[in-house]
Amino acid sequence: MCSEPILTIAKITHFSEFYAKAIKSRSEFFLTYMTFSKCSLDQKLLKFAVVASKKGVHKRAVKRNRVRRRLKNALNQCLKFVEIPAGNEIQLLFMANRNVLEVPWDDLLKAINSTLQKALKKCLTTPEEKA
Repeated sequence: MCSEPILTIAKITHFSEFYAKAIKSRSEFFLTYMTFSKCSLDQKLLKFAVVASKKGVHKRAVKRNRVRRRLKNALNQCLKFVEIPAGNEIQLLFMANRNVLEVPWDDLLKAINSTLQKALKKCLTTPEEKA
């Protein structure tokens, strides 16, 4: 019996390797770094991180934490409607800016959704890495 692969969501761990291979994409509310790789055919893996710095977002930790929560919740909501192909690993890092604090929720969802669509498009067109 062949079952559908389950999407696994995890944190990015090795940032130095991640930044070396990452592709940048900018939106109005955040800068996104993306990497893509292949994994076993029975897996779908999404690794992500959210960065909200003092300089980029706000000096108060309460505001930076609110930005992190908003981005994580928007990502989780958008992932319900996006299908990552089996056998792919996508790593996304969102570097927030201060616009995330005041942006309406629907606009933030649209920005995250368009970033996910770009990532999926690049994931499908990126050739396999050579080891």
